[in-house]
Amino acid sequence: MPPTTRRPSTAAALAALGDRVDEVAERLGALEAALVVQGPGAVSAAAAYDALRKQLLAAAGERKRLLVCLATLRSALDEGEPLETLAGRLEEWAAQADLQEVRDPADLARFDVVGEGPHVRVVRAAWVDNRTGALIARGVAERTEAEQA
Repeated sequence: MPPTTRRPSTAAALAALGDRVDEVAERLGALEAALVVQGPGAVSAAAAYDALRKQLLAAAGERKRLLVCLATLRSALDEGEPLETLAGRLEEWAAQADLQEVRDPADLARFDVVGEGPHVRVVRAAWVDNRTGALIARGVAERTEAEQA
């Protein structure tokens, strides 16, 4: 696929991550207000506040990591790095993020299925977050009359 077809997905992912950071920041503000009303000495309130603070820091760190990856990828493209080198970088980043490529059509819920027939072949892989099990990107599978080799 040409690089331009990936940009909306990357931009959408970045925007979603930014929205998530904003949402966590809003929740942190609401929690601070609730803690003041409840009383600053409550142990459970302090633990909840600390957990939310850590979540906010983690979300901000995730966003920064994504931005570093995007900047590195853009620079590599501008410098004309070979496709094999770029593929290696992307595989490394996916491994660091615990992002798994799924090409097994056994769970068709991870794929948009097109065509008709008893046999299925994967046209485009699905992507799954191994930490949470969440589907990150749906794949495409095609039903066919003939079995694929």
